[in-house]
Amino acid sequence: MRASIWIVFLAGCGGASVSPSYAMDEAGGMAVGEPMAEMAAAEEIAASPGHSAQASTSPVVQPDAPTALPVPSEQRLRLIYTAQLGLTVEHATSVAAIDRIVTSTLELGGYLSHRSNTQVVVRVPSDRFHDSMRAFEQVGDVGRRQVQVQDVSEEYHDLEVRIASLVALHERMRALLERTSNLEEVLRIETELGRLAREIDTARGRLRFLGSQVAWSTITVDVSERALVQDPEPVTVVEPPQPRSIRLPIEWLNETGLDGLMNLEN
Repeated sequence: MRASIWIVFLAGCGGASVSPSYAMDEAGGMAVGEPMAEMAAAEEIAASPGHSAQASTSPVVQPDAPTALPVPSEQRLRLIYTAQLGLTVEHATSVAAIDRIVTSTLELGGYLSHRSNTQVVVRVPSDRFHDSMRAFEQVGDVGRRQVQVQDVSEEYHDLEVRIASLVALHERMRALLERTSNLEEVLRIETELGRLAREIDTARGRLRFLGSQVAWSTITVDVSERALVQDPEPVTVVEPPQPRSIRLPIEWLNETGLDGLMNLEN
């Protein structure tokens, strides 16, 4: 009596690609048979991204075997907050203003990401985001304030489900590898295991990045100084020259005046 073992090769998280239907009998030869219930379940897992896949049996712990992540029972709201703030301070006080921002960040449980003479980038816990914005706005006059909120709840949930599905299939294929003695099938399964491991690592890296962005908000503060106002220079008033007064020997000429004499023709 033959015991048939079926091999299902997953082409991607969203769907399954089944290799030619090979079954191995106890003597190591190839035969054709019906799919086993266990591998049919694996195909359903791979074909249904939204399905919360769980391994039907306890996984065998191997040094290089990925560990399954728990699939959340419900989708949580996950938001990424980023903000840009423009402040104006008095002349020659920008460095002191940035020092105040950094100090406030540390007091709120955040940390410094980047700093220059006119800009500072900090990361604060998301639950202290609004407190941080209010504290920073006290440092100077607010000239620009911009806040962006990105909802990554769906992507985060899909990654969790995808990782759980890939890990479950990885474990099933490792169990199948232990029961396979045909060299050709061993090579096929090991190739597929390597591909699945790479997909799991990529998905986990993206999940860690999103988790960091959700947990820590990024705030960029640009600081500019007011122009130095100098005292105006004193204005010198130049008075026009006074007309010359000349006493003439003839009285009527004095009554006429010098200006009148110079304009006799009028």
